[in-house]
Amino acid sequence: MNMLPIVRFSQKEYLEELQQGHLFMRNIAYYQQYDKTDTVRSDQFDGSLPSFEYIPHPYEDKVIPSSGHFMRFNSFITCFFHYQHIYNDFLIIPPASAQDLKLLNCSYALVVNTDRFIDALQSHYNESTTVYCDVSYFSENQLRAELAKYIPPAHPTHIDHLFEFIKRDSFKNQQEFRVCIMKDTPAVKLFEEGLSKPIAQLSEKHMSILTNSTLTLDIGSIKDFSQIIPTDILFNYSVGIKSLNIGY
Repeated sequence: MNMLPIVRFSQKEYLEELQQGHLFMRNIAYYQQYDKTDTVRSDQFDGSLPSFEYIPHPYEDKVIPSSGHFMRFNSFITCFFHYQHIYNDFLIIPPASAQDLKLLNCSYALVVNTDRFIDALQSHYNESTTVYCDVSYFSENQLRAELAKYIPPAHPTHIDHLFEFIKRDSFKNQQEFRVCIMKDTPAVKLFEEGLSKPIAQLSEKHMSILTNSTLTLDIGSIKDFSQIIPTDILFNYSVGIKSLNIGY
């Protein structure tokens, strides 16, 4: 059993939608376009790899340049936070993380039993196209060293899942848990049709097709193993996991 719950911060009505089983996702391009004043999420390299002479083979027909990196344009993700801080069955948000999260201006958080959430996801979606795990945080040099392990003749099976689960170490306070699904939605196909022209000539309007594209998965109700609580409580007090009645 994973005794570390995942946490989602949002407005109460959106968290209630998630409890009903509607898992809202955005194209990876969206997360690269946050205003840079949003220090919590504004990462122009999110879900991309440095473009230094090598594009892993599985990506060759599904990548485009992005801010000097490469990104896979049919990836949709949704984000939770997965804090590795449980003391005597109490969830504690680290002060540095709490300070960043307050900038989201969200009044509520949804605390979810991780194991049961994963069970719900697996029961509804194909494991080969739906991936979930904690994000890894690397410096640029660490990332290059990590990727060097996968340059041919090495052929690792998990290279497919690397793009969307790496971020720069300046974002490590997030301790993020992600769900990613690769899907050729109508918006993705419309974008792909426009790639017949050189990538440098793609208009902002064409790129906005990706930025604004969304996907909602129906994973069934998760209300029995999740609890909505005010963020003031989560940020200022230790929250007893068992007291939330989410299956721990």
